[in-house]
Amino acid sequence: MNGTVTVINSTFSDNSSGYGGGIENHNGKVTITNGTFSGNSAYPGEGGNIQNYGVLASLRSTILAASSGGDCAGTITDVGYNIAEDTTCRFEAVGSHNRINPKLDRSGLRNNGGPTRTVALEFSSPAIDAIPVAECINQASPPKRITTDQRGFPRACQGTVACDIGAYEYQH
Repeated sequence: MNGTVTVINSTFSDNSSGYGGGIENHNGKVTITNGTFSGNSAYPGEGGNIQNYGVLASLRSTILAASSGGDCAGTITDVGYNIAEDTTCRFEAVGSHNRINPKLDRSGLRNNGGPTRTVALEFSSPAIDAIPVAECINQASPPKRITTDQRGFPRACQGTVACDIGAYEYQH
């Protein structure tokens, strides 16, 4: 990829490439907020979910799981509230975790309501209610509140004070 790409509330699932199974970035700038990467694959060590050797790959409130080839390759900027199943993303910001199973629905990409297919969260997922409502924002300057998930369902379910990590907001 070359250029600038901003991704919000999107799922990358079951893709395969030699490098960067979900996203491969070599000369561009990628900003991902509330993404779910699941089941993508690449060559070993080449970022089954995302590979970045470009200007920037900035992740916020994003899940990286169930990949082959490692979740990340290259330099990833952790802006907070991310979950990765392995240590290749090297997450260190507030609310981010490495080596955590996000407990995604095992049935994978499917129709969970809304106009596009998503990968749902299991009821016991650590991604549920993991982000304080004030931090449910995009990476723009100034940041704007994200009020829906990929399906168009409310982000921060009625009666909760927190949002979920990823493209899918679990409905309590």
